[in-house]
Amino acid sequence: MDQSTPSSPRMSQGQHQHQHRETSPLLPPSSRSRPQESSPHHDDDDQKPPATQTAHAIIFKICLIVAVAATADSLIESPQLRIFESIICYRYYEAADPSKLLLGRHELGPGALGGVAEKWCKVNSVQTDVALLRGYQQTLDGIPALLLGVPFGLAADRFGRKPILTLGLVSLLLRDAWVQLVTWLWQQFDIRVVWLSTLHGLLGGGSIVLVGFLFVAINDVTSVEDRASVFMRAGAASLLPNLLIPPLAARLMMWDPWIPCLLGILARIVCCVSMIPMPETLKSRSSDSHQGSQEHTRSPSPSAESLQIKAPTLSARLFHATKRAVIGLRANVRIIFLVALFAGHSMLGSTFSILLQYSSKRYNVNLSTATLLITVYNAVRVAMLLLIMPLLVVAIKKWFRLSEQQKDLYTCRAGFVLVLVGWSLIALSPNIPLFSISLVIAAAGTAPVYLILRSFLSSLILEEHTARVYSATSTMDTLGSMFGGALVANLFDRGMEIEWIGLPFLFLGLIGLLSALVMFLNKPTHIGTGSDEEERSSRDGST
Repeated sequence: MDQSTPSSPRMSQGQHQHQHRETSPLLPPSSRSRPQESSPHHDDDDQKPPATQTAHAIIFKICLIVAVAATADSLIESPQLRIFESIICYRYYEAADPSKLLLGRHELGPGALGGVAEKWCKVNSVQTDVALLRGYQQTLDGIPALLLGVPFGLAADRFGRKPILTLGLVSLLLRDAWVQLVTWLWQQFDIRVVWLSTLHGLLGGGSIVLVGFLFVAINDVTSVEDRASVFMRAGAASLLPNLLIPPLAARLMMWDPWIPCLLGILARIVCCVSMIPMPETLKSRSSDSHQGSQEHTRSPSPSAESLQIKAPTLSARLFHATKRAVIGLRANVRIIFLVALFAGHSMLGSTFSILLQYSSKRYNVNLSTATLLITVYNAVRVAMLLLIMPLLVVAIKKWFRLSEQQKDLYTCRAGFVLVLVGWSLIALSPNIPLFSISLVIAAAGTAPVYLILRSFLSSLILEEHTARVYSATSTMDTLGSMFGGALVANLFDRGMEIEWIGLPFLFLGLIGLLSALVMFLNKPTHIGTGSDEEERSSRDGST
């Protein structure tokens, strides 16, 4: 990591940055992105995170937690969808056509499994209810993240990342436990009671906010040069279980969907326990930022004193802190547009269940077979992050001699073009072979693009603003999840009405088009890599 000694020029710059006012822009001066010269002895001392653990060890632990959490998701997703379908299907045929029922209510076990043959559950009425149940759950899950994303971001900047991450992991365990309780006792509960699981977001903001803070923790211990590659490594850690676990879940589903569901709960418990030895990454920031914050604490600025006088209550201080974060973002319009692109992230990233429904209904296969089919999508995503993108990044830097920021920008442009082409082709694919090819193209763009976009965005902001900007991306992610989940579900319903269920994927292609346009309108700033004239003008602007 790029660190400075206390006597370096960057030290005075770091102290100066703490005196910025509310309207200070998020764009850093030119020296922000350029490695600083310092002695190896001091670099080694500054780079050591708390508890004498190296940055590599911390990153490995975070990636391990990400992988276990993704394993839980992969174990639960498909069988939970099948249980939802089974309950809704049984209740539908109880009223519409009791002759399809294989067992009476008193003979059925948890989840109404075996009550109706799965082939009868592909009718439009059942599939619509399943899609809407999942879509509105996604919308409700976004409410806590939207309301609490920025406050939790401010709390993470003040109290540390570890408490917020721990709360988030515990909340996911409680969410899944509640959903499984409701579906286990399906005869006592209406299936829509699963929507109360959205209250888990009160403990940490929800899964979207949790993902944001995982990247904040990685950013704390990662240098500028390694950031994009480490982000992709973390992304690969989340995708690798999506490649390996769905075939296992599909096989277990043939015996009993409850087996992978309960294994997923066990994986959630392992995640929570894994946070115990995790060090606090907030303390691993550079020594200049740490000393600057101590100086700032000893001599608070007049604006901070006035805020403390005018806002003595916790709620008022929280309001003013949120206001400062919003003003900081508003100071640079470019960052606002880049943050806005994350609204499409959750919509593209949460397509697994809708892809399962789509492939199962359109190509007339059961959900366990559809799960195996979607494995192609996950395999390409893992290959992109573990093999193809790292090699491509090395080739781009060697052949074209691009800066880190230029490389991130151009890669984002190509990624969003693939998103546009891939998801549009999925909507138009008439058979399984073409559907599989379209999945490959969509996965090639979807897997790396938002990770690289996050790295590109990090190159434009000051370190002290990292958590709040990442919280803003989580907020946009949440908005996309809230409105996109219900919108995609309704488009799926509308598509079945007009006998073209590829409609939601055409919408995802449109997201790729709009995102590509934004990235093509962005230009490299050449911060720290530009000409001497640019560096002089940047220094003049900072004085």
